[in-house]
Amino acid sequence: MDPSICSQCGHVLGPGGSCSVCGNRAIAPPPAVATPAKVNDTYVWILAFGPVIYLIMIVALRDLGVAAVLILNVLLCALDASGLRRQGYNPPHPAWGLLFLPVYVFLRPSRVGGPYWYVYVFTLTWGGMFAAQNWAANLLAQPRS
Repeated sequence: MDPSICSQCGHVLGPGGSCSVCGNRAIAPPPAVATPAKVNDTYVWILAFGPVIYLIMIVALRDLGVAAVLILNVLLCALDASGLRRQGYNPPHPAWGLLFLPVYVFLRPSRVGGPYWYVYVFTLTWGGMFAAQNWAANLLAQPRS
């Protein structure tokens, strides 16, 4: 069929490719540009403030605290990665939450294209935790007079 003839009513198409009689558009409109959905950073922010949460868990759960922390790391990484995959991103593998958590947190913004704020917070909270642990160990090691 001639592209200048309407496929529904047979009349000649007007300018712009639409039929002036029945309104049929012979030329498809350009596809709407999809705006990317805002990435949900909830789980990675929990990981960023992890030392505070982990300290509470280890104190509260004692011997089970370390295992609970590892399970929580993997769970948060898996939930985060699943959400990113649903949005069309290629996140780091959640196993990094068990093996070496900083790799997951540092790779995530490069894969998603988001800001690095949670990476900075992650670095500061973990650095602060190790500094506080070292300070407490030195304080306890000093002889009492």
